[in-house]
Amino acid sequence: MRIAAFIRTTYGEWEGRDCCRVDVRGCNLRCPFCKAPAMLRTEGEDVDPASVLAYVKDRGDTLDGVIVSGGEPLASPDLYKFLRELKSLKRPVMLMTNGCFPDALDDLIGAELIDWVSLHLPAPLEQAAYARTTNTPVSDPTAVRRSLQIMQGSGVSWDCRTVAVPGLIDGAAIVQIAKAVGERGILQIMQFDSRTCLDSTYQKLRPYGRPEAAALSAAAKPYVKHVKLRGF
Repeated sequence: MRIAAFIRTTYGEWEGRDCCRVDVRGCNLRCPFCKAPAMLRTEGEDVDPASVLAYVKDRGDTLDGVIVSGGEPLASPDLYKFLRELKSLKRPVMLMTNGCFPDALDDLIGAELIDWVSLHLPAPLEQAAYARTTNTPVSDPTAVRRSLQIMQGSGVSWDCRTVAVPGLIDGAAIVQIAKAVGERGILQIMQFDSRTCLDSTYQKLRPYGRPEAAALSAAAKPYVKHVKLRGF
């Protein structure tokens, strides 16, 4: 498995837990606001998976969990093997995914290799909006809907995350996303980071302020169990 980056300590991404994060190289989407464009490149020096496993083993019970992100981890054919080795070290695992690979997600949940799934919803699950937002003409949110249904019926803990990108995510879009997440779900509305984007024109956008974020939260609240604002 190609690991582009390994962050040894991160506190804010999984309920305040002291975690490490593995960023898997490669993604099937090309969201213009992506804050980690380096993850999309095939070239570059990789982190040895064995070194990650050694770190997790050495940390033992002082490590509260491992976050596997990207890129898109489920696009990697070696993910199953890596997670199996990781779970043998008895540390909880969060998987961050865009939901485009529901069969792979279903396999991992069935094998009890992940403890939490965080699904990135970059746009309402409607063909035109989703294709436009992900900058991928072949994008079809049907697969993402299936991933969401798998999560909802799995018994595994989960949430959904949406980046509040001005011009892409407004109150109407948040309502559609929240309705898809459903009344039992958690929706995290994430601050847009304009410092590094796949499309440099997005670096000129002014991120939403706290009042605008509060309005997005208010629009979503009638449709989900919890709404959380992150980074505002």
